[in-house]
Amino acid sequence: MKLKFFITLFFVSASLLSYSQNISKAFEALNNKDFNTAKQIFSEKKKSDKYKALSYYGLALVYSNSEYKHYNFSLAKRYLSYSNKYYKKLKPSLKNKYKKKYNFSQNSIDETDKKIRQQAYWDAIKNPSKKKYDDFLKNYPDSEYKEKIEFLRDSLAFAQATASGSVYDIKSFLARNKDSRYYDKADSIYNAKLQNIYRKAVSNLNYKDLKIIKNDFPDFAQKQDSSNIYLDWAYSFENLPAYKDEEAVKQKFDDFFKKANSHPLAMKVLQIIIDKYQDNDPYKKIETLNRYKQFFSGENLIEINQEIKQIENQKNAVQYKAQSFSNVINTPYNEYYPVLSVDGKTLYFCSDNNPEGNDNEDIYVSYFKNGAWTKPKLEKDLSDPIANDAILTVSADGNNVLLFRSGKIYQVHKTVDGWSEPEEFDALNIGSWNADAYYTADGKAILFASVRPENIGGEGDWFTRNTDIYVIEKQDDGTWSEPINLGSTINTSDLERTPFLHPDMRTLYFSSAGHGGQGGLDVFKSVRLSENSWTEWSKPVNLGKNINTPEDDYAFKITTDGTEAIFHTRTSNGDMDIMKIKLNENQRPDVRVLTVSGKVYDENHNILQADIIWENLETGEQLGHLQSDPKTGNYIITLPLGKNYGFYVSKKGYYPLSDNVDLRNKTDFAPITKDFQLTSIQKIKTGETAITLNNIFFDTDKYDLKKESYPELNRLVQFIKENPDVKIEISGHTDNVGTSQYNKQLSQKRADAVKKYLVSQGCPADRLISVGYGESKPIASNSTDKGKAQNRRVEFRVIK
Repeated sequence: MKLKFFITLFFVSASLLSYSQNISKAFEALNNKDFNTAKQIFSEKKKSDKYKALSYYGLALVYSNSEYKHYNFSLAKRYLSYSNKYYKKLKPSLKNKYKKKYNFSQNSIDETDKKIRQQAYWDAIKNPSKKKYDDFLKNYPDSEYKEKIEFLRDSLAFAQATASGSVYDIKSFLARNKDSRYYDKADSIYNAKLQNIYRKAVSNLNYKDLKIIKNDFPDFAQKQDSSNIYLDWAYSFENLPAYKDEEAVKQKFDDFFKKANSHPLAMKVLQIIIDKYQDNDPYKKIETLNRYKQFFSGENLIEINQEIKQIENQKNAVQYKAQSFSNVINTPYNEYYPVLSVDGKTLYFCSDNNPEGNDNEDIYVSYFKNGAWTKPKLEKDLSDPIANDAILTVSADGNNVLLFRSGKIYQVHKTVDGWSEPEEFDALNIGSWNADAYYTADGKAILFASVRPENIGGEGDWFTRNTDIYVIEKQDDGTWSEPINLGSTINTSDLERTPFLHPDMRTLYFSSAGHGGQGGLDVFKSVRLSENSWTEWSKPVNLGKNINTPEDDYAFKITTDGTEAIFHTRTSNGDMDIMKIKLNENQRPDVRVLTVSGKVYDENHNILQADIIWENLETGEQLGHLQSDPKTGNYIITLPLGKNYGFYVSKKGYYPLSDNVDLRNKTDFAPITKDFQLTSIQKIKTGETAITLNNIFFDTDKYDLKKESYPELNRLVQFIKENPDVKIEISGHTDNVGTSQYNKQLSQKRADAVKKYLVSQGCPADRLISVGYGESKPIASNSTDKGKAQNRRVEFRVIK
């Protein structure tokens, strides 16, 4: 018995010793600036009550060190406050022990707090942004720097609001900065700009601008006085009765349209009749349009005839019926808010009454394997045992997730060991209520719904909140822009929810209670009119009765191939199930997309998490940026029709590899599979490996570089400049078509053209050799077109 006791005591002591040694190792790693190791150990040990205070203190030291690439003074402050909280609960013996061994005490906590405050102040001064100023004031409301920071924040906010010239930016400034010293000046500029817009609208009877003033700037609109009958109707249609199927009412509208004499405002009135008073009945719509088109002419008449044709097409379209997504996924419990991966092989969803869960709202996942969906499992890393969790979106590469938890949006990242701990997504938690976040397929923006004072029609009241759809864009430095309202074409003074931008980057699906329809929230489709604007959209089109019901319809997602929608609905049994429905042509996305997928690994076949970047080869513009999976190396990107794309894989320490696909005139959209084996810079320098420059383009039998080659060559320029100790050979190669002499000359001229470009970009000529090998070094058979294409190439190799 005693022996068993001492053995147990031995293992317990060894375990505690190991624990202590790990904490020591963390502080040692911190002193050596090995921040990742220190963070990893501290994050693990904070789960123990014994080491909570010390571990949170260590994390505060990690995140307050500006040499750590992820330094974050706001997070450091939060961790330090946790440390202080748990320190007060420690026994005196532990406090003495930690003070002797790690110099950890109340005094060190206070000194660190002072240091973080000073660092946060200087960081905000050197790298000014509204977020840093706000974070500082939030964390240190009584700081000696408060007045200075408030002055800088107000100055920056005012400068940003007025620099763009946008009246929306100034309106946003006024709503957020009511106590600002610049408020009166901004208000004066705001009213002057609005007055100018209003005068022009009155002069030109421009209904579009008048509507914007009415909806987006109601306080200003109420101050204006107009006796013009068209302007009266622009503000409200009280002069007209509610439209209904009665001849006396129709006659009043006959008189109105005749009097309006094809004015644009008359077109708006006609559209309101069609949208709000026709119960989404295509027969009634066509009858109404045919009745009143006699009063219109010119462009208005053309538009009416086009709408009649569109409604007829929609009326005649196949109306599919919804089906259960999967009997494996749908159970007698609730399954709702589905989120489908880009490749259609992973489904996340929510359930709040599944006995396998935590007795609250949890997240589940199922995989499509061997032609069927697997039994859903609780996603434990994404589901807090004591909180309600809802998955909002997963990035196209599958590496990032946004969650809705306790009224806020959190972000989670995939790691080799699983999902990271959720962190608040500050750029999205900006209104009094935020939800429905959705990553765009290019990884460059997030759409979301929010209740904010800047909403069209304001925030609403407590019982009837008004949500608008916004977007934030990822900046070059990895931060996120201020929210952009999608504008009055999409947003109304009622609810707009659950935006979903298809991977074609053009077709938006969203739910709205403000555009008319079957009742409650209906699903609408709109097309983005400019790829450089988030506020220009086509008129939203209701998806019809087979999609929309008298209940609230929302959380619709569209498959990447555009043929189906998935959503949730309440069944006759009262529980919620996930459904799918085929889309007819009118309901499908505007543009088809092609997927490119594969795996990324190194020369030793080790899995790599690398950046996948695609660009417009004609313009050099970067169009998207995602990453391969850290655990499997798999990647997937979506490319909409219409452009000539280059895409490349990049990771620090390796030379980037590229490929291309021209979708300008392509009709075959079969998925492309392409694995990338990256070669380390270290191995390239040995001269053992030649690197093919895939995205180098010449016309047939020509040697003049096409401009589409520049992005690829610019990456080679960077390599040469970053490695001044290397000398490289640029080699040209051809297939076996033509004579050997001709092929050798052509390959030499092409290699010379590449060298000439590199020199023009600042690469020393004495470090470059160009050689034409013609057809003498094939890497594939010349008996097939594919083999010949592989043999026509330009390579580089380090020779010194």
